[in-house]
Amino acid sequence: MQTVREQKIDLVLLSEPYKHLNGQPWETDSTTKAVIWSCGKLPFQGVVNNGNAGFIAASVDGIRFYSCYASPSLTIVDFTDFLDRLIEDAKQYYPVAIAGDFNAWAVEWGSKLTNARGKEVLEAFSTLDVVLLNSGDTPTYNKGDASSIVDLTFVSSSLIRGNYHWRVMDLYTVSDHNAILWEVSIDKNPRRPAKKLDVTGWKVKSFDPNTFVAALNDEPITTGSAEEKIKNLMKRVTQACDTCMPRKRGMNQRPPVHWWNDHISSLRKESLKKRRISQRGYRRPNSAELVAEYKSARRCLNKAIKDSKRISGKSSLTMWTRTCGDDLTRW
Repeated sequence: MQTVREQKIDLVLLSEPYKHLNGQPWETDSTTKAVIWSCGKLPFQGVVNNGNAGFIAASVDGIRFYSCYASPSLTIVDFTDFLDRLIEDAKQYYPVAIAGDFNAWAVEWGSKLTNARGKEVLEAFSTLDVVLLNSGDTPTYNKGDASSIVDLTFVSSSLIRGNYHWRVMDLYTVSDHNAILWEVSIDKNPRRPAKKLDVTGWKVKSFDPNTFVAALNDEPITTGSAEEKIKNLMKRVTQACDTCMPRKRGMNQRPPVHWWNDHISSLRKESLKKRRISQRGYRRPNSAELVAEYKSARRCLNKAIKDSKRISGKSSLTMWTRTCGDDLTRW
């Protein structure tokens, strides 16, 4: 607490605190391992999401803050589930700041190698408009001769348009983790980025050929010039790719295709989850069962896509026919 007062800190995000404070604006997740402490003059705004295990979320001064803790004892499946829940919640808010102990390694934040957890973190956060604040190679964790960089800070791109900094502090703490001080600029009128980028690409390792075939509109293109036909074809391919693969980081967010709905979105998440589980469990005794579950989830997704496209196609045809009929009546 003395360090907080000396540094004039507004907000503290803690992982595995050695004790909890009473009578303070102090909120924890369901495991009490992730904490947000509003120690300045800025109160919590709106609803505090503390029902999840692994992260606690609260809005302060227009920013949605997340304090996270992923125990090293989590299996890769449980770790992926934690990330899925975190990202799904963060997609509902803007701007966001996400920090905590992920117990994950990746060369992108200074580790010597990238492990399975690091890959999952990179893939999960690539779906958000966030940047990694970590810089340099100073360890955030030290215990004896062992050290690592496992404490990460991600913030929305709008929060680094002005002055910002991030650094590991050389301060005494009772923890094996070092204190990290970071500061961002607050844009009172934040907007999600709408800048179009020239680069187009997808996370190809998630490519599912069966879902791609199901999503691709294969009706013949019979009208328009050669150039228009090419544009139409590329639009169809792009929409099919969006259905079966997440886009790379920094991609321009496009509206979903007309036949997309929440049910298909839920089925795709379930299919991708089953796929990850089956891939990681190929050495387990029940590997055949995991593969069968994935194939079943994929079949459900493909069927839902085909059904929605058929129904949406009929709806679009009816609307188009009525419009043409009105025009013919007027003329």
